[in-house]
Amino acid sequence: MSGSRGCYARCTFCDIKSFYKNGRGPGWRGRSPANILHEMRIIQRRYGKDLTFSFVDDQFIGPGKKGYNQAVEFANLLLKSGGDFAFEITCRADTVERDLFALLKKAGLHGVYIGIDSGSPKGLEHFRKDLSMEDNLRAIKILNALKIPVDLGFIMFEPLMSLNDLQHNIDFLRKVSFSGVFINPAAILNSLSLYPETPIISQIPNASEYHFRLNGFECQSSLFLDQRVAIIRDALKRYWTFSLKSHFQSAEQLLENSISEPFCPENIDRAKSILLHSSEFLLDLLEELTDELQSIDVTKHQSALARYNLIIRSKTENLFSTLKDDMLKGRLKDMIIS
Repeated sequence: MSGSRGCYARCTFCDIKSFYKNGRGPGWRGRSPANILHEMRIIQRRYGKDLTFSFVDDQFIGPGKKGYNQAVEFANLLLKSGGDFAFEITCRADTVERDLFALLKKAGLHGVYIGIDSGSPKGLEHFRKDLSMEDNLRAIKILNALKIPVDLGFIMFEPLMSLNDLQHNIDFLRKVSFSGVFINPAAILNSLSLYPETPIISQIPNASEYHFRLNGFECQSSLFLDQRVAIIRDALKRYWTFSLKSHFQSAEQLLENSISEPFCPENIDRAKSILLHSSEFLLDLLEELTDELQSIDVTKHQSALARYNLIIRSKTENLFSTLKDDMLKGRLKDMIIS
């Protein structure tokens, strides 16, 4: 359900701002907490209390002190209602305050999606996030301390990045993973998608020449300023798609099925182990490929770059094949609950 529409942030890659600027009124418009609670009660009466409300808001918590106070009012209304509510929200890192989220958890908050988007200072600048890496890590630390599950939005590959920026992303995700946050394997392979009328298009040479679909357009390799980054991205995505994607999806399905009835802790542990192992593998592989290409000057050695393209593909194929064998030895298929 929706508690608000729009967003007040300035992210250059996001089409939300471009879409809502054509309407009247502020960029972020929230419903009253009482109105949201009223709809939640109607849904519970109709479908029962054994459900989780997933708020699809682009930014659940509004701007400034007013947004903070509305979130506090919402949590207090849920608590005073005496109802049993479970809900998930999306928010920016700079809205995560310990007291507020402790109260939201008490009211039924079960999960938070945060668009971190980059672990590189330059990436955060390109995206105009108006946040630092320290801001993002602070938010994650607060949610971890409160034992609120965190799901990270992350853009591993984008055309303005260098190999150093890619290494910053790898280091950031390792740091987050070490803190106990689960990193989805799919997020590690995520690339920037371009949308019509978004500011970042003007930052990317030749991007404006492409025809953009309303549902997004994943950046072509030719748009990457550092072709070494494009080589790494394409190699990983190639063997993810053709070799391992179905196995990871099976593990995710196992996890989802095991959480629902009949509850099966053993299968939950197995699925989490597979997904965690795959994330660690992808980060290790990314780091290895990044180190491999650091010495290549793409402005002077196009022939060497072409040769390394083949080497990277071969190495990636061999490593993915090894991981696939390991997963099959773990009898993943036998774990799936039909």
